[in-house]
Amino acid sequence: MKARLPSGLRRFEQMVVLPRGPLRRAMFGAALVLACAGLSFAGYLMGLRRAGFDRAELASLEARSRILGQEVEELQVRLVEEQLQGEVNERAKVDLQAKINDQRGELLMLREKVALYEALLSSDAESGR
Repeated sequence: MKARLPSGLRRFEQMVVLPRGPLRRAMFGAALVLACAGLSFAGYLMGLRRAGFDRAELASLEARSRILGQEVEELQVRLVEEQLQGEVNERAKVDLQAKINDQRGELLMLREKVALYEALLSSDAESGR
């Protein structure tokens, strides 16, 4: 049995390999590389366009950061001053309380002496009558 070939082709003509030229392959590779480079460049330009807004926002954030940094430093100085003032006030309070206690002690001793002298004077006055 003999196989029939479509449209009158002979058996040997059926398996013909048509070579693609290396020039065609190189052109396709170059076109692919150029397309990738073009898309990458377009992405880069879009990034630059958006970076302008980001730079302006970054500048405003940096200015705000400097202002907040100065405020933090001022508040830290104020906090240290307040703590120091509180310590000084506490020491003064303790010293004042100690002085008040000493004065009360002296006052009690003086009252006892006055009471003793009054007792002595009143007994002398009664004995002299």
